[in-house]
Amino acid sequence: MVWEITKTKKSCLNGLNSRKKTSELGCEIKIVYIVKPGDTLNAIASRYETTVETLMEKNGIKNPDSIYPNQQIKI
Repeated sequence: MVWEITKTKKSCLNGLNSRKKTSELGCEIKIVYIVKPGDTLNAIASRYETTVETLMEKNGIKNPDSIYPNQQIKI
């Protein structure tokens, strides 16, 4: 998993350890997941509390069964 912090504020970095939403901290954190062998889009969506449909839309995926190892998935 790769974290990308778009605003480097101390409060944003500290927020990674809090239960506050990143929007409450004035920053946005983008997560990019690197697909491993055996991963499914459904399992990735479940892990990050999102939906398969959202991941498909964000990543331009037309077939949820067509992901492959080392593919980068924007969460």
